[in-house]
Amino acid sequence: KIHAFEPSPLVFKALEQNIKSNKIANVQLYSKAIWVKNETLEFNEEGADAGSIYAVSDTKKIKVDAVNVLEILDKESKIHFIKMDI
Repeated sequence: KIHAFEPSPLVFKALEQNIKSNKIANVQLYSKAIWVKNETLEFNEEGADAGSIYAVSDTKKIKVDAVNVLEILDKESKIHFIKMDI
């Protein structure tokens, strides 16, 4: 079972398409950021496949929902692997 979180709406669409095109099963996609608490963040999209919560010049600022990483991890009885692009 895979849980994939992506805050950027543009990158999330690509993620959905990649999962569908490659017929990958057991993947739960979340259009949300992973964070230290549940809240709304201001996210700066850089136009490609990168973004940041920190102010970056020449970026598009959007609001994204964020979920508490500890709450996500606590829901799982066993975790084999965690990969995060940070």
